Amino acid sequence: MRKRKHHIVLGLTQQAVEAWFEGRLSLIEPLLDEQADFLGPLAGPHLRGRLPIVAMMRQAGRRLRPCHVIDQRYELVSWRGSCLVSGSYTVLVDDGEMTVREEQRLTLVWCLTQGAWHIVHIQAAVVTAALAEFSGRPDLPQQRVMDMLQDQLGLDRQMMAVTGADGRRHQFMRFNVSHLEAADEYVIIHLPQTVIRVHDRLYRLAASQFPDFVRIHRSYYINPCSIRIRRPRSVQMIDGSELPVSDRGRQNLAALPPGSQYE
Repeated sequence: MRKRKHHIVLGLTQQAVEAWFEGRLSLIEPLLDEQADFLGPLAGPHLRGRLPIVAMMRQAGRRLRPCHVIDQRYELVSWRGSCLVSGSYTVLVDDGEMTVREEQRLTLVWCLTQGAWHIVHIQAAVVTAALAEFSGRPDLPQQRVMDMLQDQLGLDRQMMAVTGADGRRHQFMRFNVSHLEAADEYVIIHLPQTVIRVHDRLYRLAASQFPDFVRIHRSYYINPCSIRIRRPRSVQMIDGSELPVSDRGRQNLAALPPGSQYE
């Protein structure tokens, strides 16, 4: 089972790297988790979310010279529904007058959600430069790197599983949840491209499993990181959902740090 998992993740990683340097972002975008985290070089950007990362890639892609990728070499370590890929690849640039070979370092963390692998963390350019704990440690054992990344990203705390009203067990990353919706004696958990209905009370589920969520209405708790636009009487989530906001909900939203847009 682990060997097959590594084979799938390794293939996806190689395809993603090749697609990036070939300018085929349409192949990379579906692989990114909605709340993926990106760390660039030491002085580079720290981005959170699929849309900002794709926008950055589009902008950076305009400056890429014609090139292709050779000699991809990675090590893989898996942990439950997560897989760390760390290693290097070589970019070959040949403009007819000069040939340049440049080695690049890369770390990806993949998580299995709703039956598909998605990238939740990207650390690009220098594999250990952005996180001080890894700096100058190319010999650091891969399991130790995975342990550090789990601690940095809170993967252990983010992974959760629930039993749906259909009796099936569902596993997903907590930060992937856009919002919780009350529906009589059930709660609907809204995830990218799917929903899970569980037998529970809204307040009880939010308090026990989603303490960072904000109550905006008696029927809704939302993930603040999933807000696209905040309006006086409603919010638009990144999945396009328009949710009502009560007077108390407006007070709760007002207590959030600035960042979400207003109309």
